[in-house]
Amino acid sequence: MEDQTATTPASEALRDLGERYFQTQHTYDPYNATLLGLHEFDQLAGDPSREASEAAADEFVRIAADVAAIDTATLSETDSVDHGVLTVLTRAAERDARDSLWAANASAKSYVSRQGLIFQTVPAMTMTDANGADATWTASLASVKACAPWGTDTLSRPGKGEHPPRSALTTPLANSMAILRSSWSRMLC
Repeated sequence: MEDQTATTPASEALRDLGERYFQTQHTYDPYNATLLGLHEFDQLAGDPSREASEAAADEFVRIAADVAAIDTATLSETDSVDHGVLTVLTRAAERDARDSLWAANASAKSYVSRQGLIFQTVPAMTMTDANGADATWTASLASVKACAPWGTDTLSRPGKGEHPPRSALTTPLANSMAILRSSWSRMLC
């Protein structure tokens, strides 16, 4: 396998699948995108429903299948490494979405907790102009709207043998209200 700079159909397909993976991942989990400095996702709320998690998981499975279909013998050494990384990323993202790890970790103290990511990222959103302020306001409102599905999901878990802490309901609500107050104050200054 020799490293080459020429673009091949397989290397282009791999790059396209990488873009598709990151678009899916950051649309599904826009708060993580914000932490990575990708502010084009700041205005997205992220859908905390099981249906959204299943849809994302299904898309990761499709991406993984397309990655697996690439003939790695036609890839450069660098692209082969990218192929391996994308294979692992799509499998892990599919399992994370399918298992709804964010819902099982409702303490707002965990990296896999969407609640925790909201409380870390909304204050970190860029507000250098009116568009940034609008995106922050949209994300702040979305964090409050996200509490209802989290509550519904949390309440359904005991029937599935899972017992999340009481704070899974009360903490996101209190923190969302604090985020709204903080965002409003920042926009008025």
